[in-house]
Parts: sequence; structure tokens; C-alpha cells
Amino acid sequence: MKMIVNQKELSKALTRLNRIAPKKDTMPILGHVLLNGLVGHKLKAVVTNLEVFSEILIEATGAISEPLTVEVLKFKKIVAALSSNESVSLERADVKEKDYRGMEEHKIKLIVSGLDSGTAYTLPAGVAAEFPTIKTVGGEPKEVPTKDLLAALQATTYAISNDEYRYNIHTLSFEPDGDETIIVATDGHRLAAARVPFRTFDGQVLIPRGMAIELEKMLPLESDDVLVYNDDGHVGFEVGGMMLHAKKLEAQYPDWRQIVPKNFAGDFTIDSQALCAGVKRITALASGDIIGVTIVATEEESCLKARTDGVDATEPINTTIKMPGEFVVQKPYILDAAKALGPGLLRMQVPENNISAAKISRADEDDGSFAVVMGIRI
Repeated sequence: MKMIVNQKELSKALTRLNRIAPKKDTMPILGHVLLNGLVGHKLKAVVTNLEVFSEILIEATGAISEPLTVEVLKFKKIVAALSSNESVSLERADVKEKDYRGMEEHKIKLIVSGLDSGTAYTLPAGVAAEFPTIKTVGGEPKEVPTKDLLAALQATTYAISNDEYRYNIHTLSFEPDGDETIIVATDGHRLAAARVPFRTFDGQVLIPRGMAIELEKMLPLESDDVLVYNDDGHVGFEVGGMMLHAKKLEAQYPDWRQIVPKNFAGDFTIDSQALCAGVKRITALASGDIIGVTIVATEEESCLKARTDGVDATEPINTTIKMPGEFVVQKPYILDAAKALGPGLLRMQVPENNISAAKISRADEDDGSFAVVMGIRI
């Protein structure tokens, strides 16, 4: 039995799925994609890194006799190499081969062929039973606007902790607030938050970092609304025929409202793009990102300052001062926050003598996205 699939659609799907598959080979099966060609005129392809499952349904004709697994990267490269073909065929082959002792062994193969060129590849395959058990997320989905969700992810995901051992902040928090949702990320040194005008979940839900990052990559490619699923133990997002789902993390998320500073000694606005460009120029001698940058907005001067290997660098910058202030911050913290909040004027509210954190928001929004960054003690 053969299954016929559009080459471009299959290639696009495998490119997306390959992003989820882990690059380390500690568990080889995780580098495989599960193919099920018996799902009603569709090919179902699934990958997982054990934290997140990713599934795509692709329009097809025919069928594959039984589900199987193949290495996702090799499969992706093969399908890409068949780009001159409008469609490709997929066929499972069960064969007997002799091992080094001359003993016959049962082997599974996947034959991938270009219908126009006649090019054929034969891939080693495995049985579906070796693939991790898939838990399908249930519940009635909610539709949420792609544009709003994407903007919130772009404003927050950079602040998710990379530390897998700090599992409670290796997540993105979705917290209902009336008819809206506040999305929050923190790594313990900085915090990012955004508000979206819809209620995603009825209670706080923590989704894994890997799911949040992949969702952010998916959404710019889609115009359809996002379907959000939520059942007792799992959460899922579906858009453009691709489903991401994962087990909800049961952990205590930090009380992020206590992290947001409320008392400030300085309050001024500064252009985001000018800030980023200036910071990069005055830190050009730095061999890495671990360097402090001073942002000054006083009656005497408005400038950026940095010192690298005994060399001082300064650059004037325009500010509009409500209350004069000065703040010293790590270079990547200020650049990440400014980039995430986007172009335009930023409002910076800074503490006295860097004794606490600063709050950075868009100057034209009082209750939208914002960042909190820790200062360097001076």
C-alpha cells in the first residue's frame, strides 16, 4: 500500500517537526518521527522530546499499511531533495536481511519516491510500539486571536529560565485576570509580562519553555485563530494543522507581583532603537555580554556609559525626563527587554542607587507589556 502526499506540504511539516526533535542522541527514538498513514485520507506525523508532543495532519491519498518510525532529520532531507516533484509516495516494506552471522532478520523499511523524477530512497524504519506513548489532549477548544497571542509571546519568552532544574520557572505562566490573561516569564534576574484581551484558561497554567518557544515560531506563519485545549492534565495549542501539547506542570510559580517594583527615584522616556544601537556601540570592545551599561537621564546630561578593559565609552542620547535618574544594568538584560517591547519610546522607571529593579514599558501603554530587570549595585 502506498500513500501519496504533496511534496511541499510534507517538507514544510517535517521542517516544523524537526525543531521539536532533540538534537542529542541519548534516546535515539526521540530523533524519530512516528508516521501513521491510516487516519482517513491524512498522514499523521508526530515527534516528541518527552516534554512536548508535536503532531501534524497532512492531506494525502492512499495509506501506509502500518504505522512506523523513521529518523526525522534524514526523512526531512530526503523529502527536500525531491523538490522537483509535485508529490511523493510513501510505502512500508517488510523485508528479511541477513546479519553478520548470516542469520535472517525481519526489517522494516520506508520507501520514499518522487512521482515525477522516479527517484527512490529506502529508509530504515522502526515499529510504532517503540515510540513514546502519546496522550491526546481533550476538552472543548477556545479560539484566541493569533496576533494578540503572538505579540504576548514575543514580549515574554526571552525571560523564561533556561535552567531545567528550576522547573517552576522553566515555564511560561498563563494567569486569568477577569476577562483577560496575564502571561509572565522570569528567570530570577528579570521578568517579562504581557496582557492579552481574552481569557485563555480558568486557572493559572504553566506551559513548558519548549512549547512556548515553538509556539512563538509557529504563529507568524499562520493567519487562523489558535485553538487552545485544556483538560485535567494536559494543555494544547493548534494552528495551521499543527498541534502542540504537553503535560501541565504542577509547580508553585513565584508571586511575580512582589517582584514588580512600585517605588522609583527616576522616570524618563528613551527611544528603543536608539538605546539598542548606542549600547552596542559603547560595548564594542567587550569580548562577551557580561558588561554593565549605565543609562543616565539627569538635568546635567543624558547619555549611555560603559567601561571595557579600562577604556571608557560614552554616547549622548535623547531622553524626556519626568524625574531624573540613573541606572546600571547588564547589557543583555537591557537589549533583550528593549527588543521584546519593540520600536518606539520606552518608559524607564528606575530605583535610587540601583538598590532594586527597574521597570521598563512602552511609553504609550499604562497596562500592557512590561519588563523588570535587576540593576548592578553601585
